[in-house]
Amino acid sequence: MPAPTELPLTHRRFLVTRPAAQAEHLAGLIRAAGGQAIILPMIEIAATEAPAALDSALARLEEFDFAVFVSTNAIAEVGRKLPDVWPANVVAAVVGPASAEAARELGIGGVIEPTERFDSEGLLARPELADMKNKKVVVFRGNGGRELIVEELSARGAIVEVVEAYRRLPPKVTAAELEAALSDGCDGIIVTSSESVRNLYQISNDHTRPQLCAALTFAPHSKVADTARDCGAGRVVLTAAGDAGIVATLEEFFAAPDIETAVSGPDLPPVTLPAPALSLDKVSSTDTSATDSPHSYAPPPPRFDKPADEAKAQPTADKLSRRRVQLPLYVAAGAVVLSAGLSVWHHRNQTDLRLETGTQLNQVRKSIADGQATAGMHENRERALEARIAALESRLAESQSQQVALEAMYRDLTGDREDAVLADAEQTLQLANQQLQLAGNVSLALTALYGLDERLQGFGKPNFIALRKALAHDIDALRRLPYVDTVGLAAKIDTLAGTIDALPLQIDLRSEGGEPPSSIAADASFWQRLKADVARELHQIIKIRHMDKPDAMLMTPEQNFSLRQHVKLRLLNARVALLQRDETSYQADIKAAERYLKQFFDGRAQSTQATLAGIKTLRETKLVVEYPNLADSLAAVRDSRPKSGGNQ
Repeated sequence: MPAPTELPLTHRRFLVTRPAAQAEHLAGLIRAAGGQAIILPMIEIAATEAPAALDSALARLEEFDFAVFVSTNAIAEVGRKLPDVWPANVVAAVVGPASAEAARELGIGGVIEPTERFDSEGLLARPELADMKNKKVVVFRGNGGRELIVEELSARGAIVEVVEAYRRLPPKVTAAELEAALSDGCDGIIVTSSESVRNLYQISNDHTRPQLCAALTFAPHSKVADTARDCGAGRVVLTAAGDAGIVATLEEFFAAPDIETAVSGPDLPPVTLPAPALSLDKVSSTDTSATDSPHSYAPPPPRFDKPADEAKAQPTADKLSRRRVQLPLYVAAGAVVLSAGLSVWHHRNQTDLRLETGTQLNQVRKSIADGQATAGMHENRERALEARIAALESRLAESQSQQVALEAMYRDLTGDREDAVLADAEQTLQLANQQLQLAGNVSLALTALYGLDERLQGFGKPNFIALRKALAHDIDALRRLPYVDTVGLAAKIDTLAGTIDALPLQIDLRSEGGEPPSSIAADASFWQRLKADVARELHQIIKIRHMDKPDAMLMTPEQNFSLRQHVKLRLLNARVALLQRDETSYQADIKAAERYLKQFFDGRAQSTQATLAGIKTLRETKLVVEYPNLADSLAAVRDSRPKSGGNQ
């Protein structure tokens, strides 16, 4: 038994296979407990090959609802590149206590972590991740790895984006380095991932592989323990989760020589087995001779001190008598030695059996817990699928009811094909009639009637004959109507309005006598030149004109401008009346413009005469035309429908 001052792991050597960044913390805890930690990483952690994707995800971090970290390595890489503080709207989720502690060190609050089992299944069992419909989730992980979290969250309706935060690479450790690490003995091998177990056994050689198989293997998860057994590990012990949990399990296991503990998974308490007579080190040893047992001691035969002379005189019978007395003692000593050997063998078998039984019991309990967690996860998935199926069935029923309603409405509106054609014919005729009566658009009405006649011709129904005759009559009536070029008349009015500003007014007329002579002969006398100058000056002062319309002479320049604008407005009003087919207003405006031109403008000027001729043409144009109302064709459509019903 160790001295009271010794620590639980004193003189114990452990091989730590975690990556170098995480191994130092575990090794420090082992050293603090008195043990010796041999760091031999079985996995190398490297930067991701896609740093742009990681930077993009971190830049868009606020867009996500959840961020899932599958390991402490993922948290370390994200923390190294995190540009700012963690967004308050993003909830972080981790798979174990070590990752949760690392997340808190980065300042991330409200971390979701498993409460019973520390793995993907335990995280997915949390109620916060049950309803993930339309939730945006980013998963930070290494290259490869399990797809359970991604697939399950996607099945629950989440929008999942996977980002590679780091890479796991094979170790750079050689077989010689592994052999050197195990050369001084090893009390336990600590493995924390299945990949590290496989890498460890892969680099082992014929000399180190038996050592690995014979050594105790400590694993914090049942899947890692199963991988160790598959690789050949003889004795595997489940530990608690996290570095502190692993060291606590080691301390409990090696606490005292009379206690051996088989530690279960993280969701079950340790199971303590009764101690055998020998410690685990002696049971594991191949030296089981009786001399190593405390029960192998045989007492020496009794001594009989006699005087020398009496001993010499002792007869042979006395010697034989002593031999007969010593023989049972020798036999008893041999029986004691044999009993001690059998006891050692019995205790060793009993210890191994109890250790194996406890480990298997813990594995069974772990398997039951895994099954329960998986069943709960499947139940949540089943409930989510049932809810989605119910929603889809509801939408399908709604769509079917809408389809039935639309089909009924379609049947009510169109009936059979013949009724649909007649309904289209009636609508076409009504539109054509409206164009004729309201806008006088003969060309559009003719186009509609021609198209309707072609559609009816394609059916060849006997009951359409009367309708086609009525259509032919209306088409012929429309073709005989006089044509009114509304567009041309409107353009002509615009042209006449543009010439008003250039027409001469009555006030602009010159005198009939003309101008006086502007020059005289060069040899004229003084009096002749004086007479010519006086006559010219008097002619400029006094002008005599004959005016039939004195009102034109009384207009100021401002009134002249207003007159021209008034004439143009009359012409523009006539154009509006033309487009509206208002012949009364049209004729009134044209006549008013013509009257102003004759009264105030110079009628002898050619430009004024051309403008008056154009206005006369406009005045003589008739706008009102009696258009047919297509009543015969509409009546023929109604008569072509069945007497039993149809749309009227």
